[in-house]
Amino acid sequence: MQSDNAVSIRFSDEFEQELYRLSKRFRNIRSDVESIIEQLQQGNFVGDAYGGLRLRIAGIGE
Repeated sequence: MQSDNAVSIRFSDEFEQELYRLSKRFRNIRSDVESIIEQLQQGNFVGDAYGGLRLRIAGIGE
């Protein structure tokens, strides 16, 4: 059963290109993005809300 508050997520072409580029350097980035998508679909809004949604990617800035 799908919730009335379901979140639909679509990636821009630019995002997909950058994700591909970054995945060569940060091997876990795809699983990080998938984790964030799952949280959003459950209604949990993650990251910082400064100028939109920002992703926190494991291994960056640690």
